[in-house]
Amino acid sequence: MKNSKLICLTIILTFIIAPATSNQVTTIKGEFEFTETWDYKGIITRQNRRVRYTPIYGINPDMLRTFIYFLDDANDNDTAIDTIVALHGINPLRNAPHHSLIFESTSLGAEYGFNVSSEAGMEWVDVEYDSDIVNASSSSFDPAIKDIYDVVTASSKYSLPELYDNITFPTYLVFPVHIANFVTQTGIVGHWRQINKDQTVINGNFTTFGADNPIFTGPVNETDPTDIAYPENQWWPQFNVTIAQNVERTSLPRTHSFQVNFPFTTIVASLALALVIFTFVKKSRRKTR
Repeated sequence: MKNSKLICLTIILTFIIAPATSNQVTTIKGEFEFTETWDYKGIITRQNRRVRYTPIYGINPDMLRTFIYFLDDANDNDTAIDTIVALHGINPLRNAPHHSLIFESTSLGAEYGFNVSSEAGMEWVDVEYDSDIVNASSSSFDPAIKDIYDVVTASSKYSLPELYDNITFPTYLVFPVHIANFVTQTGIVGHWRQINKDQTVINGNFTTFGADNPIFTGPVNETDPTDIAYPENQWWPQFNVTIAQNVERTSLPRTHSFQVNFPFTTIVASLALALVIFTFVKKSRRKTR
């Protein structure tokens, strides 16, 4: 009798818990508008196709880094590079809200997607070797974009020679570089997504802090046990710096995810069937005895 009650209780709990565990999603507090449309996306197939450049302190005292992605189109059957994306202005501030350690490391075979926020005044700067924006004699010259473009070429000229025209001299990068200079604006300036080979998907924001959007204007964070409002001279930073933030993490990418619905009537019917089978088996055993 005790075994019968235990089995029935186990069956009931199984059907109650099953719907709740059919799709696991963990959301971290933060703003994120999920989208399947990305300005640029692709797969990192080799370690040298994702570069994290950190400048020398004397050259850039703010130590603003540039992340370069050499992406392969997820829809083709080769592993050739199709897109080059350069994200500038990111810095690993470990005490920043929702700082992403995942973004700091390369996940081979992962699919990456990037958007910039037009609402924040951001746009991609598409640069080729002969673009006026990187030509010092042009009226459109932008030294900041030129520096970022030079980082891309310096980081790939020898490690990825297939991207360069080796017929002419001097050789040049034959692919356009899509540059996001995040430190030109503050606030949420872009979104990113990473889908790992194990089907884990991480969604995040690029949030830029600066003098008009400081990190520390009150308690360090929402869990800070102190109720201290920092004086204005302690607000930080005084220069624009971007943080890659985690916002949402799920066990399956949205494009391939599924949910199994368990209507109440189905649960009741399944439970009833289980009890009928259990009763039938019990009676059969009694008859054999």
